[in-house]
Amino acid sequence: MEKVDWFLGPDEKKNSGIDYYSRIFIEKLNSQGFSVRTHTIPYQSRSLSRYIYQFLFYPIIALTTTKRKVVIYEESLAFLIPIINLVGGTSILIYHHLPELNQINKLNSFAEKVKNLFVRILSFFIRFADVIVVPSEMTKNELITKKQIKSEKIKVIYNPFELNDFQFELDREEFFKSFKMPISEKTKIILNVGSEQSRKNVKTIIASLIGLKNEDYLLVKIGSPISNDNHQEHRKIVDENQLNVKFIT
Repeated sequence: MEKVDWFLGPDEKKNSGIDYYSRIFIEKLNSQGFSVRTHTIPYQSRSLSRYIYQFLFYPIIALTTTKRKVVIYEESLAFLIPIINLVGGTSILIYHHLPELNQINKLNSFAEKVKNLFVRILSFFIRFADVIVVPSEMTKNELITKKQIKSEKIKVIYNPFELNDFQFELDREEFFKSFKMPISEKTKIILNVGSEQSRKNVKTIIASLIGLKNEDYLLVKIGSPISNDNHQEHRKIVDENQLNVKFIT
């Protein structure tokens, strides 16, 4: 039986896209006879306890991964790679997003700027991973051109999903009525799912609606904002321009 260790993030983020990417593979591997041991951080994502656990206890756990395949769920935990390699484990890093070198000046919130800088510093360790998994060809090409990572080390595995998750019947009118969203049969629905981090370009989407004032549309924005500063700015644009936007968080 193949044994695998999988380092995940805080428990509260288990429904995030990045976390779900790992969890669906973990479920499939376990169903195929693998033995996957998962590690999570039992604290709020933006708490001091989270970072103490991440930088103190995760390295200690990594020391126990001798001769095992070890998957790191995102780039913020890349500092574990040298430890895994040191004890003879096989380090597999999932790299979701490569921060743009010039992006830090375009970020709205202080928290985003700190995270961007933090991930860029940790990117030093990614070259030491045995395998790097990315969700798109674009990310692979960025790692090759901007980080000089060898192509043969990078494996592209697209975002997975279960078809059964979409096999349900839903009454369109009842759905929108439950969220108090007035629509007609001619209403054009614009759907955006995800956070409101600057790199998601939600501000651009909302601002573009100003030119649709005479159109029958509804933008449905679903997902936790993550950046509250951005969320407040987006709501301000909506209110000032009387845009037809519904936030579901």
